[in-house]
Amino acid sequence: MADKQGLPGTLEVSPGTIISSFPGPAALLDGGGRVLAANAEASTLVSAFHAGRLPLISDALEDLANSDRPQAEKIDLTEIGGETALDITLLPLRDRANGAEPFVLMLSRESTLERNFISALVASRQLFKDLVGCSSDFAWETNADGTLAFVSNRGAIGYSARELYGRLPRAMVVEGTDEGGAFPFEGRAPLENVEVWLFDADGRPACLMTSSVPLVDENGTWKGARGVCRNITDERERTVASERARNRERLLSEIVDAIRTEVEPSRMLEEAARATCRALLADNCWILRTDKSGALSDIAQSVRPIESVPDETINATSKALEAHEDAGVVTLESGGIRVMVAAAQYHDALNGAICISRDISADLWDDDEMELLAGVGDHLGIAIAQI
Repeated sequence: MADKQGLPGTLEVSPGTIISSFPGPAALLDGGGRVLAANAEASTLVSAFHAGRLPLISDALEDLANSDRPQAEKIDLTEIGGETALDITLLPLRDRANGAEPFVLMLSRESTLERNFISALVASRQLFKDLVGCSSDFAWETNADGTLAFVSNRGAIGYSARELYGRLPRAMVVEGTDEGGAFPFEGRAPLENVEVWLFDADGRPACLMTSSVPLVDENGTWKGARGVCRNITDERERTVASERARNRERLLSEIVDAIRTEVEPSRMLEEAARATCRALLADNCWILRTDKSGALSDIAQSVRPIESVPDETINATSKALEAHEDAGVVTLESGGIRVMVAAAQYHDALNGAICISRDISADLWDDDEMELLAGVGDHLGIAIAQI
């Protein structure tokens, strides 16, 4: 006879046959937990059970007495050679003829290798995450369309990971910084230490040192890129500031040398004006000195035709510097030109000034140029006093 599912209603397979042929530890227990039969592979397991070292099995046997439902447990069996992981299945068997308490067929499979392999994978994944976190600011992955499909938890350049997800890095590139080289976020080949300038969350340029590898499918078709980035904006700014400082020192040294190497006092100011005009790419340079009343009115020296500088500009320059409390660097616009003036002092008293000009359409004076002219003014005060 067969039941409704087409399965046989009775099977003549004895527990003894199953135990002897099972390729792992197997045993038959009665309702009280007494071992009735076991194969050789189950000797260690049975000994541990008798010694009370497998409470999970004892608890499962009690549940079987009430429910008749198979139970599955995972246990660690400690042996002399180490620890063995076992997956144990407990199957209730009833003697229908005698109506006695159910017997329990205990079958087990060793899963030590599987467990150790999974543990190794978990440890390896954690190691990878730790190393990526230490060596970079964030890790990422892009799709074939160039959008970010993954960003590590910390996010980057002021954005959270959620804000960066789905963004197109190409649209964040700072204008003028992409020189047509390989773009790591769309890399078709492995790239190392490529500098990419992107706008951060506040709209400021950020420099990212980026390394990436391409992603391909089983057919070799490119489907994106994966890589890591490190924000080196502060490093680049320090490098640029250092280079600018060295450049200022070099130019100032050239100007000072031009003054010192001139023997004739009358030519000292000429050389100072010429060197300053050349170093700062100015259209005109003129040097003022104080008259007997202490006013900045006398033009001691000039480079380029002084007629190109209107008198009103010269007067405005003098007045602006005299009105400046710390007698430092003053900028102004007058007569269609941009003017920058640096005070010249001797013994903390104003005794002159150096002025340079550019056309009104030229760029504004930057901080480096102002610092350089201020340095020239400091040395010029001594030269004027000597003259």
